[in-house]
Amino acid sequence: MKLNYLRLRIIIVISCIITHGSLSGAPPLNEESFTLLCSEWPPFEYTDKDGEPTGYSVEVLQAVLKELDIPDNIQIYPWYRAYKISQSKKNTLIFTLARTKSRENLFKWVGPIAPRDMYLWKLKNRKDVTVENWDDLKEYMIGTVKGEAAEKQLLAKGFRIHKNISPVTKQIQNYHMLYAKRIDFVYGLELSTIFGLEQAGLNPDKIERSLLLDTGLEYYYGFSNETSDGVVDQFRAALKRVKENGIYDMITSKYSNKN
Repeated sequence: MKLNYLRLRIIIVISCIITHGSLSGAPPLNEESFTLLCSEWPPFEYTDKDGEPTGYSVEVLQAVLKELDIPDNIQIYPWYRAYKISQSKKNTLIFTLARTKSRENLFKWVGPIAPRDMYLWKLKNRKDVTVENWDDLKEYMIGTVKGEAAEKQLLAKGFRIHKNISPVTKQIQNYHMLYAKRIDFVYGLELSTIFGLEQAGLNPDKIERSLLLDTGLEYYYGFSNETSDGVVDQFRAALKRVKENGIYDMITSKYSNKN
């Protein structure tokens, strides 16, 4: 009797493996439908001359998708809209996402894919703009992108929208406003700021770093909490393979050399 019971259990386990492909029961990812969202934030993600998404984070994700045999249907939206959509349904991934304390439980994380040292930047010829600390900074206007982590960090430091924060939907708007002296500061990584200014047709030699807004965080891809752990684990494993097979280093080098 015990022997027959053991045989029955073995048959059930084998059937599960054949049916689902693994003991985890995770479905084949190429049978799943995914929503992949980002915003215009060069060089991490932006629209190329042919109207297609490109950039550092896009290329890393495309390598992950290739590993998993998943179609590349990356879509670019304004950040605030993309962020809202990303929290509404399963199998939705948003990037490039700073992994902050306030967001920790809002997403299932895949990464890291890049470090995050965020500076405030000003025009070199603005001698009337001088800051040594955060209290000084509150006397000036900072251009932000609505809903981004850096904007939320400024709000947490006591800054206020329309008083010393001017929110827009795309960072390129801030660059033009900075050069037109309609705002006093923009924030950004060195790589993204210089690259973004060049893409906007502006001379990056005219700006300089000011205060360090934040350091120590990293950038990730973020899945909605409705996404199954099995799906997220497969993306994490695929990203690990991309880092191990040299593709990740090749993409990182490509975009570092553009600066």
